[in-house]
Amino acid sequence: MVESERQKMDVPHSTPFVYGAFDGALSNIGVGAIKPNQIAITIGTSAAVRVITDRPVIDPEERLFCYMVDKKHWIVGGPLNNGGDVFQWAVHHLIDQGALENEQVDRYTLANRIIEGTPTGSHGLLFHPYLGGERAPIWDANARGDFFGLTALHTRADMLRAVLEGINFNIASVFEAVTKLVGKPQSVTATGGFARSKVWRQMLADILDCQVNVPVSFESGCLGAAILVMQSIGIASSYDVVANYLGDETEYDPQPQAVAVYKQLLPVFRQVEKLLAPAYPTIANLQSELALLHGED
Repeated sequence: MVESERQKMDVPHSTPFVYGAFDGALSNIGVGAIKPNQIAITIGTSAAVRVITDRPVIDPEERLFCYMVDKKHWIVGGPLNNGGDVFQWAVHHLIDQGALENEQVDRYTLANRIIEGTPTGSHGLLFHPYLGGERAPIWDANARGDFFGLTALHTRADMLRAVLEGINFNIASVFEAVTKLVGKPQSVTATGGFARSKVWRQMLADILDCQVNVPVSFESGCLGAAILVMQSIGIASSYDVVANYLGDETEYDPQPQAVAVYKQLLPVFRQVEKLLAPAYPTIANLQSELALLHGED
């Protein structure tokens, strides 16, 4: 900080200033995912999969990012556009108003009940959650969402569950890319608004086919920032000190029957995405032309 700025803010010369970090890196630190075998997943409006390494790791397929946290640590991972916002879209469009009035619960409580009561795999219905284009792993702003495998036998309940499964399949694709670069994780910690849904937490463990730990409650980014400062000014020798501040976690183990279903569906999810990719620019352009034709912004 230059002298004039110190004077304007009345900041003493003895006050240390510490460079911060991106929120993703701080979130990893704040949940204790500070080693290459500890992966952190955040699912809020959007989503991300991240791991801290002791060296830069570049994805030769260009699916993931890599940036510096400090002089000794880097973040490797991938950001996704489509997370809780897609689930919100589905809940508002697929939940029947009459059912809400009859059950006398809020939309999300009813949505979770419906999903929990619908068979794993949504009777073979797949959903690609690209409502806002997509960053990792496909990096295509023109990507669009779709239901695949729809038949006359499918219901809105199947569609609702397929949406949630599709979000998780997409996360799984980034998760797999990360693990191929840095190795199989010893632990996976997931945070974000998704944690309000028990069925979503379990579904994530089933689709990733590994135990997922969900912290009970704390602001991981804020805690990570505090730990970063402690390490920078010498109060802590390393990020390992975060272990003293972590709250309780709930563990979700994958259910073998669900895992078996998802292992069959995930390759089809990826196959269909690749088949549709060449048509994304065409449909995106047509949508823009139709919007202009109808005077829509």
